[in-house]
Amino acid sequence: MEIVRIVCPKCHVELDVKNKLNVEQKLIKCPNCGCQLMVRFQGQSQQQYQQPQYQQPQYQQPQYQQPQYQQPQYRRPVQDDGHTIYGGHPQYQPAPAPPVQPVQPMGPQPVAAMGGYNSESTVPASSVNNRPANVAGFLVYNNVRYPLSIGRNTIGRKSSTPQATVQIDTGGNNTMSRLHAVIETVRMGDMSIRAIISNGSNKNPTFVSGVLLNGADKLILKNGAEIKMGNIILRYEISV
Repeated sequence: MEIVRIVCPKCHVELDVKNKLNVEQKLIKCPNCGCQLMVRFQGQSQQQYQQPQYQQPQYQQPQYQQPQYQQPQYRRPVQDDGHTIYGGHPQYQPAPAPPVQPVQPMGPQPVAAMGGYNSESTVPASSVNNRPANVAGFLVYNNVRYPLSIGRNTIGRKSSTPQATVQIDTGGNNTMSRLHAVIETVRMGDMSIRAIISNGSNKNPTFVSGVLLNGADKLILKNGAEIKMGNIILRYEISV
């Protein structure tokens, strides 16, 4: 608050005048002689309150970054010891396959030499002595042995419109397709049999010892391997 000291020109009394109302000039009366006096103040600046201006933050549109597409690398499966092994591993070098030599046709074999063939539980219903010499193995289902021949064998369920060379009597279970899988058997140079399974025209999956056959996968079957086609579980047995 501004205070101005003035002298009354009439009685020469010094007066201190306060500027309570913050004005530029003020008319007062001298308390000693009653003379009216005009007091001018220096003009105390009144602080004006300024409303702060609100600045809206600038909105920045987020930039969308399209993810980079990576072409999936195709790994070609190779076969070894009943499991699918994918090529390209630096430590894996597949052994070359032994050459296939032509085999002279074998004459009729006795029952004991063919692995105990049981005519009561084998399809087709042929006699023991007439068992074909080119049997390369068996698929066993529901205690019935279905023979596999040397070469290409197509596996499927038995139906009124058969499509497979080896038809499995599933008892009406349609989870196995009429052409579900393909088993190719080859007699090696040491007279052993190599059986390779692949997919056919199956609608339900095929598992070999718990390994799923994907697309063009091929697996080498081991003796006693469990093959699941749909809900049908078969067992592969070699012919000795």
